[in-house]
Amino acid sequence: MPSGRFITTETGANLSTGGTWTNASSRTLKTAFEHVDARAVLDSVLALPMHTWQYIAAPETGRHLGPVAEDFHAMFGLGDRGDEISTSDAGGVALAAIQGLAERGDVALTMLAEHADRGNAQLRADIAALRARLNAVHATEE
Repeated sequence: MPSGRFITTETGANLSTGGTWTNASSRTLKTAFEHVDARAVLDSVLALPMHTWQYIAAPETGRHLGPVAEDFHAMFGLGDRGDEISTSDAGGVALAAIQGLAERGDVALTMLAEHADRGNAQLRADIAALRARLNAVHATEE
């Protein structure tokens, strides 16, 4: 077993001697890649019921926060069982949702900039019209 690892799985995941769980995630270990619509993932995360809860078998571990596996599996179809949530899947969904949020923000900023450009053009036209009227008033006073 490599130094610093307490447990190593056959897939390459490991628990360090310091207590950190590390999922194997190299491209070389994966296949069947498919594109993800990050904004659709964000929409699903926003619709995913969230709860605080305690484990029946270990209430002394305190309260936890998150979805239940059945809802997560129904929403995303990830993993091979509907009663578990892989830390890889939870992290992947969170990262995709963050990307979706950033994409939405980019779209919102673009729309805001376009609106501001239209508003600025209107303001420039209004100022030009007011200057013309002011010049006309000054011309009649002379």
